[in-house]
Amino acid sequence: AGISNLQNNRAKSIDAKLGAYNFSHSVNDKWELSGFAIWSKTQNILEEKVNRVFSASSAVQNTTDYVVQDNEQQLYKFTTEYNPNDRLQTEYNLLIKTASDIENTDLTSNSNSSGSSSLQTEDVNVLKSQKPSSINQELKAYYTLNEDHIFSFEAQHLSQDEDPFYQAIKTIQPFESIIPLDTNQSNFNINQFRNVQTDKLEGKLDYYYILTPKSNLNFTLGITDVNQQFNSNIFQILDNKSQNKFDQDILGNNVDFNFTDAYLSFRYRFISGIFTIDPGFTIHSYKTNNTQLGITNSNSFSDIRPNFRVFMKFKDSESLRFNYNLTTQFTDVNNLSKGYIFNDYNSFFQGNPNLEAAKVTNYSLNYRSINIFTFTNIFARLNYSKRSNSIQNKTLINGINRVSSTENSNIPRESYSAFGRIDKRFKNFRVGFNMNFNYSDFSNVVNGVASKSVNFTQLYRATLATSFKDKPNLEIGYSYNKRTYELGNNKNYFYTDSPFIKLDAYFGKGFVFTADYSYNYYRNEDVTLNEYKFLEADLSYNKEGSKWEFGLGVTNLFNDTSINRDSFNELYTQTRSYIIQPRYTVFRIKYDLTA
Repeated sequence: AGISNLQNNRAKSIDAKLGAYNFSHSVNDKWELSGFAIWSKTQNILEEKVNRVFSASSAVQNTTDYVVQDNEQQLYKFTTEYNPNDRLQTEYNLLIKTASDIENTDLTSNSNSSGSSSLQTEDVNVLKSQKPSSINQELKAYYTLNEDHIFSFEAQHLSQDEDPFYQAIKTIQPFESIIPLDTNQSNFNINQFRNVQTDKLEGKLDYYYILTPKSNLNFTLGITDVNQQFNSNIFQILDNKSQNKFDQDILGNNVDFNFTDAYLSFRYRFISGIFTIDPGFTIHSYKTNNTQLGITNSNSFSDIRPNFRVFMKFKDSESLRFNYNLTTQFTDVNNLSKGYIFNDYNSFFQGNPNLEAAKVTNYSLNYRSINIFTFTNIFARLNYSKRSNSIQNKTLINGINRVSSTENSNIPRESYSAFGRIDKRFKNFRVGFNMNFNYSDFSNVVNGVASKSVNFTQLYRATLATSFKDKPNLEIGYSYNKRTYELGNNKNYFYTDSPFIKLDAYFGKGFVFTADYSYNYYRNEDVTLNEYKFLEADLSYNKEGSKWEFGLGVTNLFNDTSINRDSFNELYTQTRSYIIQPRYTVFRIKYDLTA
């Protein structure tokens, strides 16, 4: 139930303020101080229409959301570097983050259950707020004993506090079998307070032994220690403003979680001809504890995780890189808490204190070729990931209301991705083509039935551009995006065709004109869902040798009203239509203090 995100920084309304300060000071030739402070305050108004089709219940839900976000963030960083001699370098970093976020949503939901033509309409008011803060400290030191023996030390400490609050005011009673609400009220005002405190300490010591100019050994000794405390409670605010507190253990959480990973790793790197080979392995000793409701679940085990890298350098401008690694992935306290979490106005979640770690296998292959003689660049990347014993959701869904829990899955979760790009420059032209494929499948249990979900995304993009030095330059292109979402026996296809044109012109004595146009044709297999286009233009003037610059920019010249996004998960496929800012004009004056 986090704060919603903008889509491509476009919303119905965006009001932002930003302030920043940075400094750098050399105390002497060995000691430097630097830092910065950033403050931002924004108010965003989002309006969207959402269509969801639930695969298990066959329910269809249409919502209209009006969201107002007020966000304030502060970021401070301080760095000091002290290098007393050529053999020793030290660095200390302090990073402080604070935020205050409030989001109010007025939502109207219209839904119907499977086989029913009658609509159930409900108005829901949602409030989300949080004031997270964190302090992160980092210490680094590098010491060269001699040309054959090098040491490095890194330590990091994170102290973090998160306090998300969630309120949903509903007219229809939700989850009658879980939460004993007082029904003699004008509405159902349900609230939940959560607090997660995290204390994380990491440290590692590296030793490098240079065997020859083309080979070395690397030993690493490290430890990661994480402590988390998680508390939550659910209560109802009655019409007389008093609180109806729920004392049932299942409706609250008080969890202490600890995770420790002590490890020792070994790497051997050597160069032979065009090959740089880097095999290694890491020995881990893990220990986890979580205590809740007077019961402690403990687990400790050790394993060896290999890794292997090969770099083939055919020439300075052409190379091929292969990476393989096997890792162990643990969850955090949020998925371990046994008490219910009120994730959304129609969603409850219950963790599992017996969750085990997942094993993740990754393979990647990267190719790069930059030919300065034929002016041709080629980049390609392949990735494969397999996750065993991963966490999967178990969901009971009735209409649009759902209750989820987690468990370890004995069905591997796999994902594949491929990327390729080629561009070639001629005398005054350049052409380019790239494509991107992403495929993933995973299994979940919905209403007691195991189901497989597949997500397959294809993106193709072609461009043709001029590269004149003394004439206006034009770029034209076409993008085609196809998304396939498979939920059990249901398949959904979405397509977006996007031709675009960009213009960059320098004329007169100091005038620069730029324009960016794109047209988007968004559809599924059956109908056109939306057509939207954007045109942005900017004209600036800067006389040669002058510190002054004047500019005029216009955004959304065609005054389009909405854009679309689609997504899916194991429960539903959804399409969102976002209301965006209307046409607006920006006048700007710039004075360069450094010129």
